[in-house]
Amino acid sequence: MNDEDEVRRHLDGRDFERAFELVVGLYKDKVFGLTYSMVGGAPQAEDVTQDVFLRVWRALPLFEARSSLSTWIYAITRNACLNLKASGHERAMVRRDHSERDLASPYRNPDARLLVDELLHHLPPEYRIVLTMYYLEGSSCEEVGRRLDMPAGTVKTYLHRARRLLAEVLKQRANLGGAG
Repeated sequence: MNDEDEVRRHLDGRDFERAFELVVGLYKDKVFGLTYSMVGGAPQAEDVTQDVFLRVWRALPLFEARSSLSTWIYAITRNACLNLKASGHERAMVRRDHSERDLASPYRNPDARLLVDELLHHLPPEYRIVLTMYYLEGSSCEEVGRRLDMPAGTVKTYLHRARRLLAEVLKQRANLGGAG
């Protein structure tokens, strides 16, 4: 029995508390990593992550398993991040605290993570989330599409556009660096 089956078994038995404990254990790091990449900074990502799991707790008894648990949680996470951005409460600057970077970073080089974070913040949220899931989490286009409830072709288009935008940003940075 896999972890998601175990969660579903507890949901079927109406043991929502145990199901929620399992969900948090399985998804807390992934949710935090995703929110961190979208909102920039550990304190804000922690707040959004808590909000996501509060929403999951409230909706868990209503989960009908029409999609996978991971898809459902990623949709909640994406919506929470996009709601934060729409509300205008997103921080304008990326914090440069290296200890924060290590909390969510798959890298051990804080300078590389800082550069990646700065570049990601030049992207629209929908491109940023796809790029993060594909490159930083190592998910396939099909898996990203399932999690975000979009066709794999849309994921590929977003990846292409995101790479193009990042190339433009890097080119501008190079031009600014060469002019100084």
